[in-house]
Amino acid sequence: MTSHLSDKESKQKSSLIEHTQEAAFILSQTS
Repeated sequence: MTSHLSDKESKQKSSLIEHTQEAAFILSQTS
């Protein structure tokens, strides 16, 4: 299975994942 992600797309994906993890961490701290 080959992925055809451009560098820009993969950067957006990884930053989105980081943002989601950060939000989940903040939510777990405040609950």
